[in-house]
Amino acid sequence: MQYAYSLLETTTLSVDENGRRAGFSSGSYFIQLFCKSAGTTPLQYRQQFEQSSKH
Repeated sequence: MQYAYSLLETTTLSVDENGRRAGFSSGSYFIQLFCKSAGTTPLQYRQQFEQSSKH
């Protein structure tokens, strides 16, 4: 999962592609597990990271 965080922070790949590169075969399963881990969706995580890195 840590690799998925890194991909979301450093690439503009789609959420599904991030999930595939992190080893998940299903985009919806990746999103489900990511939400449990981060408490937010992958897209929301990326947006929050982008906002915090601008300040």
